[in-house]
Amino acid sequence: MGIAAVVLAVLAFAQGAPCGECRVQARRVMLCTEHATEETSVLREVRAVLAKGGEAERIVALERAAALTAAHPQAPSPAVARLLAGSVGDVSLRVRRKALVLLAEGQNHEEAVRGVLDGWKEAQKTWRVLDAKLVLGESASGGGAPVMLTTEELQETPDYLVEALRALGQLGDERAVTALATFLRSPLDRTPGRFLVAASEAALELDSRRGLESVIALLENLEEAFVDGQVPRRFETGGKDLLAALKQPLENASEHDFAATSEALEAYSTRKGIELPRTEERLTSADWRQWQRAHKDAIPERIPAR
Repeated sequence: MGIAAVVLAVLAFAQGAPCGECRVQARRVMLCTEHATEETSVLREVRAVLAKGGEAERIVALERAAALTAAHPQAPSPAVARLLAGSVGDVSLRVRRKALVLLAEGQNHEEAVRGVLDGWKEAQKTWRVLDAKLVLGESASGGGAPVMLTTEELQETPDYLVEALRALGQLGDERAVTALATFLRSPLDRTPGRFLVAASEAALELDSRRGLESVIALLENLEEAFVDGQVPRRFETGGKDLLAALKQPLENASEHDFAATSEALEAYSTRKGIELPRTEERLTSADWRQWQRAHKDAIPERIPAR
């Protein structure tokens, strides 16, 4: 099937009205005969594309599989989510990102949680490889052997990490809170500031006390580290070439990232309808800690189990 035909199929699925016969019974998804047959047929075709198709074809195939759920959103099939989860380790970062996004958009909850968590593990592995290259690259700038860094690594890999963090924030599950809180406790040195901001935004999206606590604790750690000089600049400043520009989004946390995280807390407070901390100066972690104590009961202790 050509790409144009697949796109039309996706639109056809999306336009259908939710089926009144598909249901969840004792946590088991029960699809009507029509949709069960359709799912079997579509997933068979999608698997064939995922096995042999090119990058663009695989992305469209994942979209086609995910669109099956639109016909019965009240009973999202675990088979669809499992297929999407199978692509979180694809050789293409673009395919991985698409799989993560689709998993977080109304698919079977349990399978989606497992898939996104697996995707986050794969993302961390990918980052560690790039991180090691960056360390070697900075060492080589002092006279060692040069280290080759591709545009894909310096542009797409960071975007992929951010997408994985955002997907965690869409899950509505305590396991996602745990993953984000663990990441926010990571050493500040050699953790790009944009990753910390994205993780904070995702943790706040989950709306739980543990997530909020992890974000405020990050601000406290940042303030202390800035005072003690424990978050040095990672890369040489003043570079004007393309490589230097590509490295900037991978720089360690800075005052800019502290401000962005505080702004994320302000946005969260506004969404909750809670009055912001009162201060005539820039909000500090102490302000947010006091705010947290004053409004503790307005923050859910845990995310309700599904």
